[in-house]
Amino acid sequence: GGGAGVDYLMLAGTDDAVDRILQGDEGLLLSEALAFRKGLTVGDSLALLTHAGLRPFPVFGLFRDYGSDRGVAVLARSVYGSHWDDEGVTSVGLHFRDGTGVEEALDRARQSLPPETALSLRSHTELRERTLEVFDRTFRITTVLQTLVFAVAFVGVLGALLALQLERGPELGVLRSLGVTPSQLGWLVLLQTGVMGAVSALLALPLGLGAAGLLVHVVNRRSFGWTVDMVFTPGVVGQALALAFLGSVLAALPAAWRTVSRAPSVVLRGE
Repeated sequence: GGGAGVDYLMLAGTDDAVDRILQGDEGLLLSEALAFRKGLTVGDSLALLTHAGLRPFPVFGLFRDYGSDRGVAVLARSVYGSHWDDEGVTSVGLHFRDGTGVEEALDRARQSLPPETALSLRSHTELRERTLEVFDRTFRITTVLQTLVFAVAFVGVLGALLALQLERGPELGVLRSLGVTPSQLGWLVLLQTGVMGAVSALLALPLGLGAAGLLVHVVNRRSFGWTVDMVFTPGVVGQALALAFLGSVLAALPAAWRTVSRAPSVVLRGE
């Protein structure tokens, strides 16, 4: 549609769906959550209770909205006023031309408002910054959970490696008796465990992507009615692989030290 549609991330509908609403056509734009809960799509109708009783309104388009898990319906101001006889205003959106000083324009708009008005004008940038602050505070628990998961995995890998080195003791003792130095043996153990950690992380990637897809397309949709776009970020994948490698190497340090500190004769005699 036209430039007026920039405020809506359309998921379905014709290109002129937003413009039709702005021009006063009797139709609706439905948020993704409302469309999902009502089982509606473009071309269907949603019956709303007006002053004259229930009246069906055709659905022109669906858009993505995270402001309400119950969902919202958007219709023209003129259509709303004619069917509900309500001239009240609870919010206003201002669109400025390119090059306009937003703060200066907002100051002029505030000065033009009546003193008794309850409207509060904020710029899109300010709203975005405050929204990101809320999201950052909300997802701080995710960082804590990641740390706890790493600690649990570290302890599990440490125990597994200690048991593995105990089982491989005779093999490593033979290598020592053949002339392999303690430092070479230690690097061998660290390299083997690091590769094991990296391979484990690679094998876990499909599982992680599957879990993310389930969360986005099933759990979020059932819980809130909306979805988000899945974005595959190579940097995050590389960070996960590096963390798995580093964690495996750190967990292998005690096992490697135990391996190189024992004399070959002691290991072989025990066997």
